[in-house]
Amino acid sequence: SKRRKSICERLKFSDKLMRRLDQDWENLNREDDDSWVSSLTSTDQMHIHLARAFISNPHVLVLHKPFMRFYNHTMQEAVMTAIRDFVNFRGLALAANTPADVAGRRARTVIMTAFHATEIEHADELFLLANAALRPISARDDMLTGLTSARPQPTLKSAETLAHLYGRTDG
Repeated sequence: SKRRKSICERLKFSDKLMRRLDQDWENLNREDDDSWVSSLTSTDQMHIHLARAFISNPHVLVLHKPFMRFYNHTMQEAVMTAIRDFVNFRGLALAANTPADVAGRRARTVIMTAFHATEIEHADELFLLANAALRPISARDDMLTGLTSARPQPTLKSAETLAHLYGRTDG
């Protein structure tokens, strides 16, 4: 589909992966279906995982270190832009992005873990997980200070736990 191809282009898929999109999957021999998978690099695999996530268009998208396999700045920036646009436009590569169209869509949330401090610059809210405790961080400087004293570990907390953390009960 056009939307699928648009998302893959935004994520800077390699030419090899883009050619796969145009392949006639319905008329392939069943024996050849998985032969190409073993040739994928870890970067190609991450591209595919991210594209599948954006194409499925979930309410909440949970990403564990989404920049980890992208070694050049251009690819990292493409992924960050896609994440930001996914939230701001309430989906990627949808038919129209006028303010009225966007307002009519359900909100999107991205929860992600970060490997480098520079990956948090676009975050709306930050949490630090250290010593089995999750605490909100009010400033990025606090986050950087916290990183030196306790190495954060990735976690997924339920919405109920996060609401309790903030003292919210409205769901």
